[in-house]
Amino acid sequence: MTRICCKCKEEKNLSTENFSRNRTNPKHKGFQAKCKPCSQADSTAYYRKCKAENDGIPPYRHKAREYSLRHAYGLKPEDVPDNCQVCGSTEKICVDHSHESGLQRGFLCNACNLTLGFAEDDPNRLRALADYLENECR
Repeated sequence: MTRICCKCKEEKNLSTENFSRNRTNPKHKGFQAKCKPCSQADSTAYYRKCKAENDGIPPYRHKAREYSLRHAYGLKPEDVPDNCQVCGSTEKICVDHSHESGLQRGFLCNACNLTLGFAEDDPNRLRALADYLENECR
């Protein structure tokens, strides 16, 4: 049995080697209407187009971030400020929260948020690191 791809119009054997499975539409006999190379080319083109329109961020990442903000913190994307509360950076702003209480503390860039995490949220450790940088590393 063969099928003609709806995009490239080539006739190919109807098998999983040439066409992806599609069990939702009975008229397609269990296979996609597009052959695998055409389907992959369309997906790649769509991904690149969406990424270009969203400041280099893949399209699915916006949805994942919105879901995380809404369900974990009850926030909307517009509730998140543009700048880190510590250093002022505009790169990848994260919601900072206490691992003990689970409560939100503020909004930090990824670097500042990771720094807090690696310091185990210990102000004394952070002060000691600042002293070290100011005194020992000159």
